[in-house]
Amino acid sequence: MFEREPFRIAISEWMCVFFINASLVAFLLPAVNQAAYTHGNPQILAWLPPFAADNGWPIWLRWVFVPMFGLITGLIPAGVLLGVRRLLPKSQRDRIVWARPPQMPKPNIIEESPRRQKWGTSLVAPVFALVGTGLLLYVATRVQVDRSHRRPVVTWSELSVDQVNWLSVTAWAISVGAFVLVALELKRGEQHLNARQRSACVAGMAIAIANLLGSCFFYGIVYED
Repeated sequence: MFEREPFRIAISEWMCVFFINASLVAFLLPAVNQAAYTHGNPQILAWLPPFAADNGWPIWLRWVFVPMFGLITGLIPAGVLLGVRRLLPKSQRDRIVWARPPQMPKPNIIEESPRRQKWGTSLVAPVFALVGTGLLLYVATRVQVDRSHRRPVVTWSELSVDQVNWLSVTAWAISVGAFVLVALELKRGEQHLNARQRSACVAGMAIAIANLLGSCFFYGIVYED
């Protein structure tokens, strides 16, 4: 029997998770607010100038804001974890590290049968991604576009604009979460996954990417002049 590796929190991994989510919010939310502003509907987080549609920012500054907002947001969990690490006893400080140490190969380990192996992320990630797909498809089936005017008039049956915005943002966040879960699972190494689990991970990542790209194309087509 080999000793189980101690639980560790990697600061760099949490920074990546916050950076990806914050960058997507900074990229997608202004577009959602611009559509809402065009049709006279309330905006999301409009009290923050970077997210407001009428802030007057030039295009280059909007693009610079996306990675900068992700970087600043990613530094928040890093600072919190470093502060917590300083408060921990010296014997426990190795629980919070910058990056996980590489796993050493363990010889003579009898692999568990596929039935006994824990699915964990391999099952959760595709489910999360499919939930995001379901939310986006629900929103897409409620859209009604009138192109008889110079600018298309977009309405939503059974949903308010606020509900459409929040459902879309929720689907994006779930999809990003599924993508990050798979990335972290694959980073651990594929030797602990069987063929079905690897296929599930790849499927979850593919569905998450399709959700993000597909929703961008969908909103681009809907609001195209």
